[in-house]
This record gives sequence, structure tokens and C-alpha cells, in this order.
Amino acid sequence: MLAIYLKKPLTLERYRSGPAGPHLDQFTDWLEARGYQPCRIHHLLHGLHHFSLWAQGEGLSSQELDAKALEAFRHALQRQKRLRYPTGNYSHRFVGARHFVTFLDTTGRLTPLESIQLAASEPQLLVEFRRWMETHRGTTSATLNNY
Repeated sequence: MLAIYLKKPLTLERYRSGPAGPHLDQFTDWLEARGYQPCRIHHLLHGLHHFSLWAQGEGLSSQELDAKALEAFRHALQRQKRLRYPTGNYSHRFVGARHFVTFLDTTGRLTPLESIQLAASEPQLLVEFRRWMETHRGTTSATLNNY
């Protein structure tokens, strides 16, 4: 299903060449099953690609794309001032990576110890609510920020 969102063969090859590559088709199917719209899936894939490029630069394998890697990626984006948009919402780069790590966790591709950790700035109840709404209702980050 990935070819629906990435039409150019060269782009498809670039996305598949990174550490996230082996899981891209299943991730896309997972997003579609949760009712994400094609435009949103394309944005999440683009964000995931940035995460995958960063992981490749850090020497991480596909098995190491876990909550620890997500947290390190968050810090890297924060240092580059690319973690949040001026509106305060997380950038598509971080959101795509977070969705991907959630996918790996909920589909059993990560061990329980590698599950997504709480962000220090948000209360646990809010983090759990966000995760549940994203996973079970397919709610976007923008909608959750409004809630």
C-alpha cells in the first residue's frame, strides 16, 4: 500500500532504504485501518522518513527504533528548533515518528520494556488519553490539542 502514497520509484526506494523500511507497508496498512485520511498518512510517512534518516545517521537498526530512540529524536528536533510549530503543535516529523513507535509497540514488534515512555511535560492521564485516542479513534494531534 505504500506505493499509493509514494508514487515515484526513487522516493519509494529512499523510504525503504532506512531502518524503518521493513515496516513501512504494515505501518501504512495500520494507519489506514484506523481511518487516517490519505493526506494525513502522507504527512506521517514524511515525518517517519525524517526519523528513519536520523536513526540511520545515528547508526540505529530497525530493532532499535523504540521509545529511547524516539526520545533522542525529540531532543535532536528540539535542539534544531524543529520539534514544534509556532502554534505549539508538534511537528509532523515528531508526530510521524511517535505514530511509528506506537505502531511497533501495539503490534508487538517491541518488547514491553521498550514501550513508549511519558513525556515529562505532560501528565500521565493526558498522555494515556492521547495514545488511546490516536490508536483507537485515529484522532489527529491537532484535534487532540484542541481537546
